[in-house]
Amino acid sequence: MGWARPVSVAIAGRIDVSESELFCTGNAITDGKHGWFIGQFVPIAGGLRHQDDVELKWGIHPKGESRPLGYSQYKAATTISVLLQGILCTRLELDGALREITLRRPGDYIIYGPGVTHTWEALEDCIVLTVRFPSIAADRVHAIVGKSLDGG
Repeated sequence: MGWARPVSVAIAGRIDVSESELFCTGNAITDGKHGWFIGQFVPIAGGLRHQDDVELKWGIHPKGESRPLGYSQYKAATTISVLLQGILCTRLELDGALREITLRRPGDYIIYGPGVTHTWEALEDCIVLTVRFPSIAADRVHAIVGKSLDGG
């Protein structure tokens, strides 16, 4: 990780602020745990990578890989996935029916909100940038099609 050497600087209205509180650099591939490199799960010592408002994932998925836990949903978070390379199929349950959305061209994206039961599968080797907000611990609910496991 490219943490700045802690140096005190003066910012308008802020005195004696460490550079590590102002910026950090790194690599999304090497800094992430399972691809997730920004969010509430990053220790506070991670500086600006520790966030409660947003999570970021650099997902590298070989052909045939699917969401390890099957279907799930988030109680409060909205998810945006942007395809950078390859082909990714996202399956959503909407009003009791399954809907498949396939991202095929770099730049294709999908956005789904809280409570949407979903899963995904890499139809070709792919790279996907995923943004989820807000970043809340224990927000995910494992689900089966037609019913979330928490009874909802």
